[in-house]
Amino acid sequence: MRVKGGGLKSVSDQLIQNVRSTEECEQMCVVRSRIADPCRSYTYDNSTMECHLMWSSVRMLGRSPLEILKPNLFHGDLDDCVNFSLKCRENNLEIKASSMRMFIGKMMTKKSKKIMCEEAYQGEYDFSSKFDFKKCGLDEKKTKDSTYRGMVHVKEGSTSLVTIRDKMLQVNCHLHKSMPSEEQSLSVQMNVRENNKTNQVMSDAVVPTSTSSSPSTPKFSLKVLGLDSNEADTVHIGDFGWIVLNVRNSAEDFTVTNLVARDVISGRVLKIIDEDGCVLRRDIVKEIRKTENYVKLKISFSGFRRQVGDGSFEI
Repeated sequence: MRVKGGGLKSVSDQLIQNVRSTEECEQMCVVRSRIADPCRSYTYDNSTMECHLMWSSVRMLGRSPLEILKPNLFHGDLDDCVNFSLKCRENNLEIKASSMRMFIGKMMTKKSKKIMCEEAYQGEYDFSSKFDFKKCGLDEKKTKDSTYRGMVHVKEGSTSLVTIRDKMLQVNCHLHKSMPSEEQSLSVQMNVRENNKTNQVMSDAVVPTSTSSSPSTPKFSLKVLGLDSNEADTVHIGDFGWIVLNVRNSAEDFTVTNLVARDVISGRVLKIIDEDGCVLRRDIVKEIRKTENYVKLKISFSGFRRQVGDGSFEI
């Protein structure tokens, strides 16, 4: 919510001087919204170039920015704001959202008046939805590269009526056909023994996830190295080492996703890197080094034993 010509200065929690514009003042509040004691509203005075930040919204204070009407004031409230991010994939898109208030509602796609896909949320601050391009009615525009466009409806509350809190997101995913979309999964099978040693029994197993024929020479290889960066047949559980993904003849950028350790006997899975390439277990992955030809993950092998246990497992 933004109000021009009105605002509250007497209840501010922080005063910042020499702020050049309303937009700069707003960004100062937005940045503080991501910390434990967030900024929820602000008032900017362009006559004094002062930015007044408040840790409470005007509704929480039982006040109104229209109490003081002056042309030099500008008020903004972040309490109704939701921060959205879009990630495009080969067959779908994902929308992630972060709300200042607890969100109750749903995200959905429509074609004409028909709801194609819908996902509901009950009391979330951070939530996300994935929408398949074809299933959810996101139209493809035939160009040199594929472009998918559509509208995503964000409906807050349980009412079927249109309210001021409802939002419409125009999404556009442009997929470059020149970039390879084929994914490959690799695994290294390991044995964890009582003597605190891990023996490598299989390496460089390349399994294409697409239906197309696999290349005669695998483009990617996966190896386990000791701390001295030499390929190791045996590593001690208490030591550090490296998991290395090499790429041959790299022409484009690449990303490591969905790195897991799976217990071959029990089937238990420990997620290490998620589908977006983000590290989930900092107690296992201690460092990442990346070039155009490889990614090296410094690994605490003791983390595997604590989480997976003795036995045989795959990375």
